[in-house]
Amino acid sequence: CHLNENDIHYVKGTERGKDKFFANILANLSNDAIGIDCEWRPDELIKRSGKLSAASVIQLSTQESVFVIDTQEISPVTRQALVKLFCPDAKAEWHLIFFGIEEDLNRLVAILPELTSFYNELTAPLSVDLQRVFETLGLNESGKNLISLAEMMEQ
Repeated sequence: CHLNENDIHYVKGTERGKDKFFANILANLSNDAIGIDCEWRPDELIKRSGKLSAASVIQLSTQESVFVIDTQEISPVTRQALVKLFCPDAKAEWHLIFFGIEEDLNRLVAILPELTSFYNELTAPLSVDLQRVFETLGLNESGKNLISLAEMMEQ
C-alpha cells in the first residue's frame, strides 16, 4: 500500500469540511484494519495533580487514507464519528490496531468521556494490541517493557 500526500488529511475543527469527509470515510468501512496512535503532552509537564494528559492528536490510518486529528479543536461531527469507530455496533466489520492500547485508551477517554462505558469492549475482539502480540510471542529479546513501536521494530 502506497499513500501520497493527497491521502493524508489534517482534521482540525470544521476546517474545509475535513470533519465531514473523515466521518464519511469511517461510515463506509468494511473489513478494514485501522491503525490508531495517540500523542499527548508528557505528564511531567502538566501541573495538574493526579490527572493524565489527554490525547492531543489522534492518528488513524486505513489502507487508503491517513487522518491526523487535532483534538484541541474537535468538531461535533468528528467526535460522533470517533465514538462510533471506538464503540461500534454488533455489525462492525473493522479491526482497530493499537500499540499500547491501554495507554492510548486512557488518553482518549480524557477527551471522549463517552468511551468510558465501552472501555472493556474496546480491549476485546475488534482490537489488536501489537505490543501484547509481540510480548506474547516472546519476541522481546531485551527483557524490558517495550514502550514504543520503534523499539519493537528494532528487535
